[in-house]
Amino acid sequence: MACACLRSGEAAVATTAPTSNTYAALAAALANLKGAIAQQVRGPELDGVVQLALYRPDAERDSRKVLLDVWARDGSAGAWRTDDRRRNRTPQGSFTMFLRKHLIGQRLQEVRALSDGIALGWQRRETPMTWLIAWRGPRKGASQLAWVDGRGRCRPVWPGRVDAGLVDRVRAAPAAPPMEPTAGLAVEARAQRLAKGQTAQQSAQGEGSALRRMVRATHRRQRRLVQALEGDAARAGQADALREQGEVLKICLHRVPSGADSVVLDVPWKPGQSVTIALKRDLAPAATLARIFRRARAFAKRIDEIEARLSAARATLAGLEQLLEACLQPDADADDLQQRAAALGVGGARQQVPESAESKRKPQGRPAGIARYRSPAGREVLLGRSATANDKLVTRLARGCDVWMHVRGRPGAHLLLRCEAKRPRPPVDELLACAALVAWGSGVKRGDRVDVTWTHARHVRKAKGSAPGLVYIAEEHTLYAEVDSVIIDAFRATRG
Repeated sequence: MACACLRSGEAAVATTAPTSNTYAALAAALANLKGAIAQQVRGPELDGVVQLALYRPDAERDSRKVLLDVWARDGSAGAWRTDDRRRNRTPQGSFTMFLRKHLIGQRLQEVRALSDGIALGWQRRETPMTWLIAWRGPRKGASQLAWVDGRGRCRPVWPGRVDAGLVDRVRAAPAAPPMEPTAGLAVEARAQRLAKGQTAQQSAQGEGSALRRMVRATHRRQRRLVQALEGDAARAGQADALREQGEVLKICLHRVPSGADSVVLDVPWKPGQSVTIALKRDLAPAATLARIFRRARAFAKRIDEIEARLSAARATLAGLEQLLEACLQPDADADDLQQRAAALGVGGARQQVPESAESKRKPQGRPAGIARYRSPAGREVLLGRSATANDKLVTRLARGCDVWMHVRGRPGAHLLLRCEAKRPRPPVDELLACAALVAWGSGVKRGDRVDVTWTHARHVRKAKGSAPGLVYIAEEHTLYAEVDSVIIDAFRATRG
């Protein structure tokens, strides 16, 4: 969700970025929560969204507990009270765990409005003020949350995306005066309602939305397919011309010299007409004749299939063009667009394959040198114990959401832990068990402890021309794992 513009009496979705007056009104509404103590941090159910459970000791009994949603999403930022309790998902995101460590137990002291966001000031007793900031990021559409500690150090949700002047702007902004409670609740409710509408609109037809990107990518692929099929159809239409050339060459074969690039022959049944026949120097005239008839038969056999595929591809291309135009309409229905996209195969939908073609495909087995196990949670674990097997893990078997592991600072095995895209990070116990397995596979003795590097497979790259087993990784994490005999024996019992 995103914080939309707050205008008096406005009920439609805002299409422009929030203004400083918008954030000033929202900051004044949130100033009523001064003195509230942070008890819990939940999230991330959505990217860039956290929920704070606050306790107000000075409020009435029925209104002491408050849920506050803080997010920076879809090009805007904001915060407001809500009654919807978000799922406390496990494992949590790293930024949420960071807030749990540093924010819980602190008291809300100030709310400040920036030109592009909201800053919530927290303090515990006599410690310096710390800030939780929801703001529009340094890039367009890259809104994010950030934490500024008492020393002025800034930690953003996404490393590297931080404005150097953010801390100075927060300190220079004045504290917002409290708004009358009833009016403040109305401001927050209107902001939340408009944010939901803006997010739905942006997801359906907003600039750079995921649906539009997928439709455009599918449209480009379909257009290339149509062009390729048109070329095949043009070549297949030469079947009659090739057959005629073959008949002429068959009659006049004794007149064709060897080693020529082409020959011009008169058509016996068409007086006054001649035909130019391309030859291959390394083929004898008889072999050239057989090649011409073979190509003519292949083109004649495929012409019906090519025309059917070309007709279907053109119909799909027309549907994609209509869908792309519909995504640009301001009143587009998101559900209808999703259904039409699914019907056209947008978003990775698998095309229907004839049974005859499906039956000809050979099943691809697991490459040699890779062992398969089961983790304590039942996930598939793949372990490569050679350089060639490690290459195959990265280049052939790895998916972006899978967890990749390797013992730090020494050559050895690589490991893949299969994960789902919705929950790509497994529990810590499962990570430690897999770390013990990859250490054992790398030759570490049982009972020893080593550092194991892990990251998601989308951050692992194989450089072109590099040695087998050599990869480059980004956003790495480290586990200190012990090669436990019980864990290793449990893995070996599940080997398949």
